[in-house]
Amino acid sequence: MKKWILICTFLLSFSSKAQEVTKPTSGSCAADGEGNTCVWAYDEQTKTLTISGQGKMKTFTTPWSFDSNQAPWSDWASTVKNIIVGEGITDISTGAFAHTTVENVSLPESLETIGLQAFSICRKLGKIEFPSNLRSIQDGAFQYVPLKNIDIPVSVEHIGCVAFTSDTIESITLSSATTLGDQLFWDRGSVYPKQALNIYCKGDVKTCEANIKATFTNNYTTSTHPVLDTKFHIWRNNRRIYTIEEAEQDAGEKNTFRIKYR
Repeated sequence: MKKWILICTFLLSFSSKAQEVTKPTSGSCAADGEGNTCVWAYDEQTKTLTISGQGKMKTFTTPWSFDSNQAPWSDWASTVKNIIVGEGITDISTGAFAHTTVENVSLPESLETIGLQAFSICRKLGKIEFPSNLRSIQDGAFQYVPLKNIDIPVSVEHIGCVAFTSDTIESITLSSATTLGDQLFWDRGSVYPKQALNIYCKGDVKTCEANIKATFTNNYTTSTHPVLDTKFHIWRNNRRIYTIEEAEQDAGEKNTFRIKYR
């Protein structure tokens, strides 16, 4: 009997170790297509996920999907602290780093697109620096991410809806060349900035004004909108030049958004 117990114990131990060994720490993450050579590697010691190669990443599932197309590093989602996207990568794909415990992100100058919900629900990511050649930040890319101060490069042509939904945002710098998706800073009234939000605009003031006003489109119902009697304060050289008053909304707190021209 003792002999059988020892054998069973050995087999269980061997099986457990085998499972640990088969947990992947590297592999391909390239989208189909010529020139896409994206690969990934995870360092358990430093808790660093590195994406390297060329071109576009494969598209993965979003946090709200129920399919099995998860990122191949999903086994490390609850341990990763650092993400490094290497030079040569042009697209961070849908759902790539969503729902991870990442705290620090490094992005390459080659990056052009941050995909749908790419960093959604990364609740430990407090800051991020965008590369100067970035062109697009897609819907929900940083949804429920506790960013405070956001500086969008002038190269960015479009930011998708609910891209920066958060109650922590204190300031955001935008270019008048950037079009903005609906409800950029909030999601159905459930999450939105709890304090006055300073919005800094680079470029033409009138265009910047129109772009920001467009973000107040409410595709749901007015009863879920957080802003009541919102006021925009436009500044040039720290001197206010005019005020825009948004139409009164049906419910929510009174928030003041200050827009300074840069």
